[in-house]
Amino acid sequence: MLRDLCRFLGVDEHFEFEKVEAQNRSSMPKFQVLGKVATVESKMKYRIWYSIPDSLRKKIRNWFSVLNEGKKPEMDPLMRKSLTDIYREDILALQKLIGHDLTSWL
Repeated sequence: MLRDLCRFLGVDEHFEFEKVEAQNRSSMPKFQVLGKVATVESKMKYRIWYSIPDSLRKKIRNWFSVLNEGKKPEMDPLMRKSLTDIYREDILALQKLIGHDLTSWL
């Protein structure tokens, strides 16, 4: 699919894309208190946080995310149906434009 996209855009289709870890995955926190500690604005928290070296902050952030990651929230079936109804014509038009089956989106 990426080669097709590159051809469509007129760029080198043999470009080697780099695989990266998923970013900003959605999930519900396992522990609400830890989630609040991580998101509440606090001058003291930021003073302490930014006194830690950047490389260590990244490790701490990743560890915290893994520790507090709960299950992915499910979309309400009625909301999914409503959004599908709203975007049905756009999805069908896109499907026709790119020549790929998008029925799984419907």
